[in-house]
Amino acid sequence: MKGDSYVNMTRFGNGSGFVVIKSEVSLMGVVGQDVAVIEAYQMLARHTG
Repeated sequence: MKGDSYVNMTRFGNGSGFVVIKSEVSLMGVVGQDVAVIEAYQMLARHTG
């Protein structure tokens, strides 16, 4: 993986977006936790949208 930052944007059904910007260092540290948070937002969006 390159050292550049990456942007991951997930669009919800209601049109709002959840943007995650992480550097390579953060990815190596807590990527599993970040993924869990993103999944939680997606689940919440499905139930509320």
